[in-house]
Amino acid sequence: MRLLQETDWPDETGLAAGPESQQRVTFENRDNQLEAPVDTVRRIRFEQFHIDVARNSSDDFTPLHDPHKWRTVRHNPFGGPIVSAFQLASMVEALVRKQISSAESKIINKRDLHFRNYDFRFSGHLLAAEECQVQIPRLTLRPGERFALSHRALVTKAGKSVMVGKVEHSNKPMYLADADLALPQGLEKQPDITYVPDSEYFLKRKYLSTGSAKNFLIGSMVDQAYYFDEVQDRVRFPDLLPVSFIASTLFEKNAADNVDFRDYPTVHARQLISVDQRLADRLRSNDRLQLLVKGPVKQTRETISGLIQRPTQRFDCFGLVRDDQLLFRAQIFMLPLPAAKAWWV
Repeated sequence: MRLLQETDWPDETGLAAGPESQQRVTFENRDNQLEAPVDTVRRIRFEQFHIDVARNSSDDFTPLHDPHKWRTVRHNPFGGPIVSAFQLASMVEALVRKQISSAESKIINKRDLHFRNYDFRFSGHLLAAEECQVQIPRLTLRPGERFALSHRALVTKAGKSVMVGKVEHSNKPMYLADADLALPQGLEKQPDITYVPDSEYFLKRKYLSTGSAKNFLIGSMVDQAYYFDEVQDRVRFPDLLPVSFIASTLFEKNAADNVDFRDYPTVHARQLISVDQRLADRLRSNDRLQLLVKGPVKQTRETISGLIQRPTQRFDCFGLVRDDQLLFRAQIFMLPLPAAKAWWV
């Protein structure tokens, strides 16, 4: 077991610097010529330490990750605490961000692709000490009016899919694009961990800190040096740290609704997330984050692994910073654990 280190990550050409680097492949387009590895592959093993650090730094109270309380969850088929969905997502975020070459960065800036969008589908679980394989296939380009740079990701264990994902850069949010027009105002006057009056939104308030961000990265098997370096005055909060507070917001919303998670457990089926990089790049310690969650909006049927459909509950989630500017918007699809256990074990 080891953390992802700087030597695992791409240099200026877009190739990983470590011994697991793969061959180059060239993409030509009217903006630039891009070079990227065919695949970046890592073998990772999360220990209980990493699960604990990640859940503590993101306030994730979910008993499924707790080494003492996982047995209290009804219908729990897992033989121990499981790695959280946001841990896996954050690990993929880090690998993708470091795979972006200088040529890609020029395209992102030239085309104002200031939204980073995440689409993660979950079809399995990871226990503490289980080894997984993370694969980031080569870059793809989507031309036309909805031009985007796209990286895909695959997490497997023992040859079976745990998560498939896609990370895209675009000039508009891909998810909940018009939602900011209808969000409640004046949130600073509202009490914490409660419903906003005359709305369907549940409010939770957090204050960001570099300490929590660094711990979250460690829990996600990521070296913090890429994001934070006090000597070089580098401060980059990971996109998915603010988003990860959704887990505790949902848990506290359940408590406010008199729903005991242990009796009605759920797991993540899908995450659709758009993060405004203009705001994310300016995040600093003590910034206030206000989270709004609405739902379950409706029952949907998510396709898992391309074949299996399961009923899910969808929650619309938002993170606001700096005078209620919209940092992220997300649709989180939760699957009742009894519906998942037939194919997650």
